[in-house]
Amino acid sequence: MTDEDNKLVNYRFITELDRTYIQVNLNFETGDKIITMKPDNETAVEFEITLSSREENCTTYYISNFNVRDFDWDETGSNGVIRVNI
Repeated sequence: MTDEDNKLVNYRFITELDRTYIQVNLNFETGDKIITMKPDNETAVEFEITLSSREENCTTYYISNFNVRDFDWDETGSNGVIRVNI
């Protein structure tokens, strides 16, 4: 997984209830990002993300805009879980 500057993006696989999820670490840099995941040599999935922050008692980071280029996607009903149809 890489970002728009071709730098590696930290991620890890999590398995729960017979499903495997990918958790991506976006760090704390706000703004527009493009994260590219290559599950195999022929497929590249590009995630367009805007990371925003809000300051109250502490700083909270959240994704204010999300899109997947060239693939259908949906939210699975769980907060923060996106399913991409490859």
